[in-house]
Amino acid sequence: ISEKNVILLPDSMPFEDAASIAVTGVTAYQCLSKHGGMEEGMNVLINGASGGLGIMAVQIAKILGAKVTGVCSSRNIEFVVVNLNKRFVEIRKIGQPSPFGNLVSNIGLAPKSETKRRV
Repeated sequence: ISEKNVILLPDSMPFEDAASIAVTGVTAYQCLSKHGGMEEGMNVLINGASGGLGIMAVQIAKILGAKVTGVCSSRNIEFVVVNLNKRFVEIRKIGQPSPFGNLVSNIGLAPKSETKRRV
């Protein structure tokens, strides 16, 4: 492994936490690019934007040039708006039609067939 692909683990971080960050990041990236066909400028909806995978998906989508909207519960709106994204939809409004070209849903609110129909 090249040195440019490795960082030091902070003393305050348990190994298990560090290992999960990489897995979550790779999963989010694959959802967006490999399986989601995300392109720069695409509208992307991240359902569960305040959770582990959602946090990564929001950041990666923004880095890849997407227009990101995060979906979260009302108790997490401030976290999503302040730390991740200025555009959000409260979870109770997810059933409304929207112009999103890519949807990352990691909380299982609806079957895949229903989710595709809504987007």
